[in-house]
Amino acid sequence: NEYLLDRIRYWYNGYTWDGKTAIYNPFSTLKFFSEQRFDGYWYDTGTPTFLIDIIQRRNSVNAVLEPFVVDSSIFRGYEPTDIDEVPLLFQTGYLTIKQMKLTNGIYSYTLGIPNSEVNDAFLKSLLNAYGKYRVNQIKDLHEKIKQQITACDEAGFSVTLESMVATVPSVLHSLRESYYQSLMLIWMRLIGFEIRGEEPNNLGRSDIVWEQPGMVVVAEIKYHAKTAIDTLLKAAMTQIHEKRYYNKYLGKVLLLCIAFSGKNIGCKMEVLNR
Repeated sequence: NEYLLDRIRYWYNGYTWDGKTAIYNPFSTLKFFSEQRFDGYWYDTGTPTFLIDIIQRRNSVNAVLEPFVVDSSIFRGYEPTDIDEVPLLFQTGYLTIKQMKLTNGIYSYTLGIPNSEVNDAFLKSLLNAYGKYRVNQIKDLHEKIKQQITACDEAGFSVTLESMVATVPSVLHSLRESYYQSLMLIWMRLIGFEIRGEEPNNLGRSDIVWEQPGMVVVAEIKYHAKTAIDTLLKAAMTQIHEKRYYNKYLGKVLLLCIAFSGKNIGCKMEVLNR
């Protein structure tokens, strides 16, 4: 089944040592076959608290959220009393070699997060470290979002998103659309929604899909710091229709577009009965 293989690659593949040959996380892949469901098995084995503490203390989050280039010296000379966070992240599996390039006899390496499982684990750890909701707040937030989605309350959901993003420190924000896709995935999972990211069909991949009683939600997320919210929302809805992300779902389908433009957030909803 090509769909299943694609999902397994998305979740657990991506570790490389030469930037070309990718391998799967064996622990997570075996756990997936054992449990028969996608989950963050590698993350559940334990994320070192001291690693997140170092990143917080040195304020070096953005360097990890974005792929970046280093030379070979980053892989040598580990000093236990003053270890750099980059080799530490590489050794613990949060970073892998995305590309290796030889220029004038010198190798450079592009490092990045290997796959969805690691990306989710890392972002979840950061969100938990920098700002937390109490248990009762999470329950209330889950119910509020469910009601807003059911009622197609665009204004209410936009306000809720603004309040959620406001809890994320500015140091964690990135100038990438994929960051906001990951942020929404993590938030919705932490709040308690059973959502799926990068859901494929024969024309492309929708950013987020989740099901709640009587409805399937298909979401597309857009980010651009200098583009108007309305323009981004229109582009997102056009993409959903052109790629027909909803074509494999029957019944009531909510098309949800979310746009981030600088500090502004907006959403647009459209209901299909199929």
